[in-house]
Amino acid sequence: MLFQELPKIRSMSDMIFDPMWAVKDHSTDICELIHVRKGMLCQAAAGKKFTAGPGDCLITPRQTMHRDLFDFEEGLEVFIVFFDWPFESEFLKHVNNSNINRISADTRNALSRVFDELRTDPGGDETDRIVASSRLLTVLLLLYRDIVQQQTPSAAPEFSGNKRQWMVNEAKKYLEKHYPQPVKLEDVAASLKVSPFYLSRVFSHESDFSLFEYLNDVRMRKARELLREGRHIVADVAYMTGFEDSNYFSKVYKRHYGHSPSQGRFKKA
Repeated sequence: MLFQELPKIRSMSDMIFDPMWAVKDHSTDICELIHVRKGMLCQAAAGKKFTAGPGDCLITPRQTMHRDLFDFEEGLEVFIVFFDWPFESEFLKHVNNSNINRISADTRNALSRVFDELRTDPGGDETDRIVASSRLLTVLLLLYRDIVQQQTPSAAPEFSGNKRQWMVNEAKKYLEKHYPQPVKLEDVAASLKVSPFYLSRVFSHESDFSLFEYLNDVRMRKARELLREGRHIVADVAYMTGFEDSNYFSKVYKRHYGHSPSQGRFKKA
């Protein structure tokens, strides 16, 4: 039975990533779980890339060659756990980097709390190590439960296809109206009178991308339109499209369009 034995933590620590891991393929003989605290991490492995931002996780199976790509100027801060677990292979049949960041907001918040507890574990004696392993098992359980519920046919949205599509369309309308403001999943769900978990699951199921990926796309499209008008400076465009930090806005814009916001001013389609 899965989860009947605690994972064995080999090491765990806060880490500011060394740029060498971005240019050098590497692997470990144990499984590694990364929780991003600051910056954006893009892991390249087996011809695929998986992106994680603050609050997201990435899991790397043992002996998997990969590189950890990130913005050297912005930097990257993560909490990383290396561990052994007899049930790693069975777990990874369900939880992987293709689906790990489609979890609900509730699960994401719960994970952040457990990771914060792991970060402060003293790790001195055997009892401390058991507590830390139990917390890591909680992280793995939370991920497994959320993702398996999404994959289980009985957990499919109970609304008909038309109603699910209506929900997605209404959520998109909400984002297109409120994109200049800080947007929370709970606010969108409340406007549709459904639970945040249900909305997140339906939106990803019907769209093949998350609600907040769509929000980012809306903001980028609006930003490009404003920049092409040429009447606003970049900092103002950032504020007008929901970004409090113009430097962060510039990085997101460049990743999205391949050029800086200043290069996008007056630029025609």
